[in-house]
Amino acid sequence: MVTALLGLIPYKYHRICYAEREKEIAYQIFYQQYPVNFGMGNVAAFLSPLFMVFMGWWGWEISHSYIVVAIFAALGTWPGLLRLIVYWKWERPLGF
Repeated sequence: MVTALLGLIPYKYHRICYAEREKEIAYQIFYQQYPVNFGMGNVAAFLSPLFMVFMGWWGWEISHSYIVVAIFAALGTWPGLLRLIVYWKWERPLGF
């Protein structure tokens, strides 16, 4: 199981260790990690091209600046890029 702290910093866990950590109250209140390679993490990665288009359009509506559009579109691609990083760094060597 790989999680991302605030959607940015990936950290790997054994499934049992992740389940134990998820039970802790401090974890639930302060850390707010979500699994990158399971459930909604996969859905967000699959939809990241749509996020990119939406964020780019939203950036254009706000500012009419190509720089802002590029920055917002890059933010929209992050879930997909994070999923690719996790796959390349941890899952591929394990043979999944």
